[in-house]
Amino acid sequence: MSLRSVRILLLVLIALEGALLVFGPQAKDHLPAIQAALAAKEKPDWDDDASMGIRYAAWINLVLLLVLLGTAQWWAKPFSKAKAFAAREPATPGGSSKDANGGLAVVPLWGIKGLFWPLLLVAIVTCIAVRLPLASKSLWWDESWVVLQVSHGKWRPDAKKPGQLKFVEHDWKRCAFYYQKPTNHVPMSLAQKASFTISRALTHTKPGEFSDLAARMPALIASAAAVLLLALLLRRWGFEGAGIVAAFLLALHPWYIRYGVDARAYALVVPLCIAGMFAVTRIFQTRGYNVLPWVAWGAIEFVWLWAYPNAAVDVTVLNLLLAYGVQRYNDMPWQTLVRLAVTNVFAAMAFIQMFLPNFMQATRWAGNETVSQPLTQALFNSTLSQVLLGVELAWPPTVEAAGLVSSTPGIGMASFDGAIWLLLALLVILPFARHRFAPKGSNGPWWVLSNLFFSTSLFMLIVRSTGSYFYPRFIIAALPCLIAIVCLLVAEAVRKSEPKGLPAWLPHLRRWVAVLLALGLAIQVFPFWKAQIEVLGSRPYAPLRDVATYVDTQPAQRKDGQQFLVVCYGHGHETLPVYLPTVASAVSKSELEKYMTQARAEKRGLLVIQGHTGHNRSLIPDGFQLLDDSKLFREIKAFAGIDPEFYYRVYEME
Repeated sequence: MSLRSVRILLLVLIALEGALLVFGPQAKDHLPAIQAALAAKEKPDWDDDASMGIRYAAWINLVLLLVLLGTAQWWAKPFSKAKAFAAREPATPGGSSKDANGGLAVVPLWGIKGLFWPLLLVAIVTCIAVRLPLASKSLWWDESWVVLQVSHGKWRPDAKKPGQLKFVEHDWKRCAFYYQKPTNHVPMSLAQKASFTISRALTHTKPGEFSDLAARMPALIASAAAVLLLALLLRRWGFEGAGIVAAFLLALHPWYIRYGVDARAYALVVPLCIAGMFAVTRIFQTRGYNVLPWVAWGAIEFVWLWAYPNAAVDVTVLNLLLAYGVQRYNDMPWQTLVRLAVTNVFAAMAFIQMFLPNFMQATRWAGNETVSQPLTQALFNSTLSQVLLGVELAWPPTVEAAGLVSSTPGIGMASFDGAIWLLLALLVILPFARHRFAPKGSNGPWWVLSNLFFSTSLFMLIVRSTGSYFYPRFIIAALPCLIAIVCLLVAEAVRKSEPKGLPAWLPHLRRWVAVLLALGLAIQVFPFWKAQIEVLGSRPYAPLRDVATYVDTQPAQRKDGQQFLVVCYGHGHETLPVYLPTVASAVSKSELEKYMTQARAEKRGLLVIQGHTGHNRSLIPDGFQLLDDSKLFREIKAFAGIDPEFYYRVYEME
């Protein structure tokens, strides 16, 4: 890219930011409202915070763009050695540039060899097939919140028709910048809104209706992209067979089946992580001379952070790896470091423009959470079980957990803990051992993979030391790295090449040990994967739509023809209206008694919907004094999900 083209691009961006300041949100329309709300000790309206955030971001970016424009003559110069390097870059595995590029062999990406592409297509089809049953069923709480609050719309009282509801669709600004909870993972929400728009245009659905499959279509596409990218990444590293195996393992891993369907950031994090490793690989392979890998890396880190801000640790570690790599393997290290810095500035500008409006809202609620989930030893063990085996470590012996799969009954707690620590030790030791004994210049993939494992460990250490929120899904980016490590270890063990000076019998022993270990791992993992895939294929994520459908049919079963008064008790009442707009909510015993009195006065039946039993019994236990009283209520129906907290009951008042 020439210096002239760079300056034109910067001028266009400066003009866009200037236009945003002139024609976009104005301070006089929003700042007084924020100041008035704060003076009254109230939380400002989200739109005011978002609008000022857009304006502040435009000013910050305008300054950064002017600095980039003024310094472009230094950082935008083409590398003098780029053409010479491109001319000698080998096009086959094991080429002479392998040592110079940090051990990352250059493999033609689109060349068809053997059965690679047909098998990869089968892996992608398998990925979609095993996720479709779960994707086609009801959403769970977090997904429903996004649909209700940002990507779809709400049913509100119709001012022109008293007693009736009117569906109000959310606009694109709310979808991108409504951040009253961190549940809005914006890139996925925007993709979901686009999916809804296309679905409504094709199916002509009524206002307020939506398809669960349409809500999750972006997540399905992201999952398929992750399978494709993982295979291509390992192929780029020179391991076509391992790439196909890794693609199938990722497609069938129960943990990624679950979160590869979940219409939030976690489905996106996995392909973004793999794409990030791909971009870093290409930067190393081209020694930073090619502009396109830098553009790709900047775009990836922006979307990755925008979708999931906790990825800052992963992104930082990969940037440090790039800084180290260009210093070690580049003939022009300082120029390449400047290019790395500029890439991060562009990514930062995009992130500031899109996330500062949300960050301003987050400052109003961050730190005021009423519940917490710190990283404890039990949660750590649970996380390892889900990463390695795809299932929870243990479920409580309750009705809600009946039929769910856990790893503890199959292995035993003590032996499982020992196996986890042994496997972790092997994952840490083997890459270092391989780095020590492998042929010179063949360690590139391990640099990338080990750094992401380090960033995952660092993130967990930060969460542990600060007492912050932690859920196992927060480290889902480690999953493709783990799969790649296992596949690469086995693939390298069965290869014939061996460093000089070692016994001749060692390669044969290594191959047999690798085959036996891979077979033993498959035998150990298969029962858990099979059982969990069956659960994920037969149950909804959470049975919200099932509950709503059942409740809608109940009036027809009443002999007096009276409409039921329907109430949702406790956690769950916030999102159930996405399927059941007329449902009322109660979060205490007194509120529940109020509805009981109303139903009796109106001579109507009363149905109470209750889910998230563990959460609700711990935070609002008083209402269960009524629901557990057989003289007042009887359970008439129950619906199971894929987690005990997603078990919903329907009670009828006697």
